[in-house]
Amino acid sequence: MSTVDVGVLFASVSAAQLVAMPVVGWLSDKFGRKRTTILGLIATSGLFLLYFLADTSYEVLVVSIAVGIGFSGTSLLLAMIPDVTPIAMQGATVGIYGSFEDLGVIAGPLLVGFVWSAFGPVYIFATASITQLIGAVLVCGIKQNPARSDSSD
Repeated sequence: MSTVDVGVLFASVSAAQLVAMPVVGWLSDKFGRKRTTILGLIATSGLFLLYFLADTSYEVLVVSIAVGIGFSGTSLLLAMIPDVTPIAMQGATVGIYGSFEDLGVIAGPLLVGFVWSAFGPVYIFATASITQLIGAVLVCGIKQNPARSDSSD
């Protein structure tokens, strides 16, 4: 693949996420934010493993678009803050959430670089799959305030 093709792949993930976010938001209103987020994380975990089966640039593009759709569920984590946080602490909680998101942006490339160097580039997809599953387990552990959360969560 050319560097332009790789750029298209990265853009396709973000474009798919952009298009899917309103639909995922609607699904979260219908089925619950927590449930929709967990489903997105688990789906994305499985989708990352499809990179192992992709043989052509077209297949990699299709998997990348699917991964972007799965990633759209993570946007619901920010929407869950009012459901799990006392009103007086919501601003601080959003700040902490943002800090951890930035920590992921810092640690993610370091982890990918280590995995790539130690095992080879294809294993970054297995690593990404595992991190999505860890995220799903962590979201499962979130305790929601029944008085403030959506009744379907």
